[in-house]
Amino acid sequence: MGDLTLTDFDSELMARGFDAFDQPTRYRYINWGYRRIAKRSRWKWEQTQIAAAMVAGDVGIGVTSGTADGSHPIGNFKSITRVYITLPANRRAKLRPLSDKDFFNNWLNLDLTLAAQRNVPESYYFYNNLLYILPPPNGNFTVTVHFKQQVVLLVAGTDKPVTPPDMDEAILTAALVRCHKRANEIQLSQQSAGELEAMFDEMATDEAFEEEEQPERVSPDDQWL
Repeated sequence: MGDLTLTDFDSELMARGFDAFDQPTRYRYINWGYRRIAKRSRWKWEQTQIAAAMVAGDVGIGVTSGTADGSHPIGNFKSITRVYITLPANRRAKLRPLSDKDFFNNWLNLDLTLAAQRNVPESYYFYNNLLYILPPPNGNFTVTVHFKQQVVLLVAGTDKPVTPPDMDEAILTAALVRCHKRANEIQLSQQSAGELEAMFDEMATDEAFEEEEQPERVSPDDQWL
């Protein structure tokens, strides 16, 4: 999560002379800049995880594309990557994703609240804003969900971007591109756009060297030797 709030970004724009724009307009350009950065830099920040405690009879975990809340622990949701049981220790396992056919034919038609349906979870399926953990647990479990998150609009003054702090400057620069263009300051807009591209290059380089020792993805063809 970033360090700067929506109010901080807005103050920076006003300090750079864009106080003549009304606040909704500045907020709109900040969010446009935020989305531009997110689309160009999805490498690390998208990957996140959450540990959710489940008790006997729980069917699944609520998911929302907006801000997480009590009913939807998984917020800013985009897609599931993997799911594990992490507690109790003697039950640790990776859950397998169900096929559409398996879920709709064998699970969705059942009353999953019945005790007879409960057992040690083995699989998962995402449907209708609920991450089903199946079979429903027969005891207390902690399920760790690895997923990709997406950006949502910054609305309240205290809202912060989900992108890392080192992308805050890029978000501000992307917003400046929009503001200069709106003010018909084409040269300044192009200058900010050039600075932004340099930032993208730096972010790409940082990502490339994050994990230097990688397993080979392709085995060399040495049969001709």
